[in-house]
Amino acid sequence: MLRRSHCEAALRPANWTLTGAALKTAYGTCKILLPCHVESPSAWTKADAILQWLHDQVAEDLAESVRVAGEGDEVPASTRPSRLPQEPGIAFKDELCDCGVRWLPPGTTLAEMLDLGVTFLPEHQVTYSTFVKCYHMSWEKKLKIRSVGQHSKCTACEKFKQYRRQVSSKSDCDRISKEYSDHLTDVMKDRQFDSRLVTRARISAGTLSGSVEASDSLLSIVIDAMDGAKFRCPRNISAAKEFQNLWRPETSCIGAIIEGLHETYYLCDPDLSKNADVHVSIIGHSLEKAKSSFRARGKPFPRHLRLHTDNAAAEGKNQTVMCLAAWLCHRQLFDSVVLTQFRVGHTHSRIDQRFSEIRFCLSQCSVLESPEAFMNAISEGVQPRDSRQLSVERIRAAPSMKKFFQHLEVTTSGHVQTHWQTKRNEEAVHFFSFQRRSEYEGSVEEVNGSPAGPKPGDVILTCRQYISDKVPSQPPLVFALEDDFARLPSCESLTLSPRISLSERQVREFQKTAEVISQEPWHMDAGCAFLLQLVESNQSNSCESWVPLHMPWLLAGTRAEVEVSEPDVPQLTDKTFAWNHRAPATVKVSRPPSTLRRLKVKGKTTAADDDGGAVQLPPPAEPEGEQLQQDPAERPHQNLQLGAPDSAFGPAPRRRADAGQMPPDASLGCQESDIVVIDDDEEEKQQHLFMEFFSPPRVAIPLRREGFLAVHSYDIMTGYDFLTADSRARALKLQSRHRPFFTMLSAPCTMYSPMQNANLGKMDLATKKRRWSEAHCLLDYSMLVAKRQHAQKRFFAHEHPQKATSWKRQSVKDLEEEEDVMKVSFDQCRVNLRTPVSKKPLQKRTTLLTNSAAIVDLFQPLQCACTEEHATIEGSEGGIQLSKWCQVYTPEFVDKLQKAVRLEWERNK
Repeated sequence: MLRRSHCEAALRPANWTLTGAALKTAYGTCKILLPCHVESPSAWTKADAILQWLHDQVAEDLAESVRVAGEGDEVPASTRPSRLPQEPGIAFKDELCDCGVRWLPPGTTLAEMLDLGVTFLPEHQVTYSTFVKCYHMSWEKKLKIRSVGQHSKCTACEKFKQYRRQVSSKSDCDRISKEYSDHLTDVMKDRQFDSRLVTRARISAGTLSGSVEASDSLLSIVIDAMDGAKFRCPRNISAAKEFQNLWRPETSCIGAIIEGLHETYYLCDPDLSKNADVHVSIIGHSLEKAKSSFRARGKPFPRHLRLHTDNAAAEGKNQTVMCLAAWLCHRQLFDSVVLTQFRVGHTHSRIDQRFSEIRFCLSQCSVLESPEAFMNAISEGVQPRDSRQLSVERIRAAPSMKKFFQHLEVTTSGHVQTHWQTKRNEEAVHFFSFQRRSEYEGSVEEVNGSPAGPKPGDVILTCRQYISDKVPSQPPLVFALEDDFARLPSCESLTLSPRISLSERQVREFQKTAEVISQEPWHMDAGCAFLLQLVESNQSNSCESWVPLHMPWLLAGTRAEVEVSEPDVPQLTDKTFAWNHRAPATVKVSRPPSTLRRLKVKGKTTAADDDGGAVQLPPPAEPEGEQLQQDPAERPHQNLQLGAPDSAFGPAPRRRADAGQMPPDASLGCQESDIVVIDDDEEEKQQHLFMEFFSPPRVAIPLRREGFLAVHSYDIMTGYDFLTADSRARALKLQSRHRPFFTMLSAPCTMYSPMQNANLGKMDLATKKRRWSEAHCLLDYSMLVAKRQHAQKRFFAHEHPQKATSWKRQSVKDLEEEEDVMKVSFDQCRVNLRTPVSKKPLQKRTTLLTNSAAIVDLFQPLQCACTEEHATIEGSEGGIQLSKWCQVYTPEFVDKLQKAVRLEWERNK
């Protein structure tokens, strides 16, 4: 007997979805073979409601989303906003557009969709067969399943799915369903909160009917980058063998949507670093466009700014953008500035929909030879949406805002996800709010506060784990003091951001590509001219068109320039809230002590400490080790003249990202005779049992639990960047003051690692020079700390891989030749170093250089005796890079170290 599904499949073409009438006719034809059971309207309505809920609340937009409009024509999908309850203080109409294509995570089955829908909508109980029929008839083309390779998955969602497949008891299934439901509820609240902010921004801009109090007016800007592979120049060239191996530079595209006003797509030069400088330039240019639009519409400029970005630390979620937000509040351009990001795995947003239209537009073009051709294609082929004006700009240069904000001397840590946070089951926060103290209501944790006391111009930072949370993830703290901003230089002294230097091979390959595409019968003259101009300007490091985006209001504007009417005093109200189950990571802000100052004494830089002592620092010396060819002489940076014509910017500086100048004091070879620390003899000094350098709190934690004094763990995560002279001097001063009984040293092996040496051929000359200088600086400083310990009859241990080339460094050899200094090697598989997923042992032969007999006694027996096969430290497993996984000490390794410290203490006390 034929099944009903067989009849339906036989009567339906492969690319045709049956309408309700057609399906009824088809089933009627088969009545003789199989009587058709007609579902009740109520059951069908319930199934449709579940699928509608899945589409609106669970599925996400995707850059590749398209919907079928008829006759086989593919049209980019539009976004359907969710129906949301009205927010207090905002009156607006719930205007819905056509239901577009949305995507569920890879591997989602119809059974899982039904189970999830019934869990959230228990009143909509339907049979599986009804649900399947409704899906295939009405939702198959609007609610799709992503393939495995389309964007990353949410780790929590995948874990819940895997648990659902593994458990068997009903109680376990119910528990997992509840946890999964709670997770999705939190994600949906983030989406709802975002929708409310977008609605408020559109009402503030006057493009959506409704009203918003002047004190609650909001400007919302969303910034994201598109896949650079789609912007290789030239694009859509012939698939002939001649073009197969040609190198083509990537002209990346960054989109910025100003809700209710503009959407702009920026094409960056291939040799311009896509870092925070470019991101700040786009923010400044967007504010300039918004200012002009609000003035033209006769509306007051919003009092609050919201910047939404991806979780990429190199672009939007970094210290430079956070300093920019604090600066905007300090200058009172905005009453508050909020930085938001969605959770990892759920970051698809409206701008991804726009990227889908750009991708579709580019695929319809024949050949795009130059960035100008890309710009014309986007301008002509992509239609604006939601009453926004569409424009395309090209970024040729960017001011060095990262260097500008370094004068604030504010160091932020814990704001981006790290491997260490993941192991502690913590998650970096996704909401950062900046306000002046005069606008902030509530108590503040006065960490690194001003000695003169609180001031109205202090900028307060409030963090929330997720953007819809009501409760802050930690007490609000002082991000920057009012006096800190006085250290910022004049905006007229801004220099251009350094460019990426093309390697010799890149130059040869780009010239080869230009030669091939210019020949008959291709005649891509525009593409050839673009490639040759790129190579020429990069090599000469000068080009008349290297001009930053227009953004004078960001650099020197005032709020009075955009005010139309005097707004009311702002009064912020809470929005939608969600309770989080995951511990938020703590964001820390640190600044040098207020009395720390630099003096010039006989040609040497002197840092005066809090006690009146001085730390004399030698001038930088040339790095030792590999002989590297010097770059051509560098020209001074050209100053940006505020309000000057484009030609006033002149050529860009020779220094480039990952090239040219090295960090301050990065090439310093530290010697005992070079640094002298003078302590205040009258200060009370208490000896500490333990200190660790180049490490967050690891061994110090179990020692503190046993009542020992071990409070100092010096690392870049704890505010000590040992590539700077101030951090080195501060740590040496504390070492002299507290006289630690035992010091643990674990300088980064980086360039000394055999794995890094394998990549040397891929680095350009200047990058290798800089990285070698940094590695030598950190290693020599580590040896200096060890020598000070050994000279004062105290103990130390220095850890590095056995195969690291650092053991051949002269400073290490000098310490090794000292009396009572020993080396001991062991295998970390004996301290339970295993891969994160398959749990295979990792051998990682490690050597300790020490003057402690206890270290030798405890680690000498730890030689590999494994019977199972070892995994190699290369590649990744479970999304975790194994080389970084092995950098973290295992609990067993930490336990051995703290036992050795206690044993040495008992022997010598």
